[in-house]
Amino acid sequence: MSINFWSFNQKISDVKPCQAINTWVRLVKVGRQKIDQQHWQEATAMYLLAHTICNKLSASDVTPYFLDFYLRTQMELIFVLRKSQYPLDIQLLENNILTYLERLESQAVLRKPVSELIRPIKGVANCPINKVSLWVTKYLALHQSKHATIH
Repeated sequence: MSINFWSFNQKISDVKPCQAINTWVRLVKVGRQKIDQQHWQEATAMYLLAHTICNKLSASDVTPYFLDFYLRTQMELIFVLRKSQYPLDIQLLENNILTYLERLESQAVLRKPVSELIRPIKGVANCPINKVSLWVTKYLALHQSKHATIH
């Protein structure tokens, strides 16, 4: 799957925040489907696009919902990067997330300490991949069951 990230970035630069959020949510949903199917390259493409939107939106007002979804998206991105063996410096990505959280902390936006918020991301980035795979699989199953329709 080939995606022109420059073109995508140009397109989302003119999009309203609510449209960007809707696209972000759809991309993560498709990315999670690709994780379930173990299509790591396709999942990586979806999460990299979602990450691009995260970065665009991170300059706007930060709500607890945005921050939660941002952190989950980044954690899942790191997971699929590791599974797909995509040539991106995960340590650099992890440091960028930490810098972003520290900036929010200095603005008194965070409700929890940075060390608590970054812990799952550090775990996914640094623990053995077999343990991470098991944990993320359970996490995604739990997350999907929370949002499933009860009949």
